Amino acid sequence: MTYDVKAILADLSNLADAFHKESVTFDQIMGGCMSPASADSGDSSLNDTIQLVLDEMMALHENIAAWMSDHGDKLQLARDNYQQVEVNMRELFDNLMPDYTG
Repeated sequence: MTYDVKAILADLSNLADAFHKESVTFDQIMGGCMSPASADSGDSSLNDTIQLVLDEMMALHENIAAWMSDHGDKLQLARDNYQQVEVNMRELFDNLMPDYTG
């Protein structure tokens, strides 16, 4: 495997690891609470609206964390695919040039 390919594989692995690590960190920002405390403005209709907004913000936050983790998975898959192609190309070369000693 050439140096350039090794560098790309290492970069993709590092990036995938970073996405996975940071997705966990981002998910923990909200402190693991299931939902923020209910608002009490004195107006039940405003309270309901505030709660809906807070619930949507929680859902968006969770979706962003999942999105980050998913991208880490995709980066890892890309890295694995690059490595497999490199192995397959080497096997093909070895089969076509069995006497090559380079």
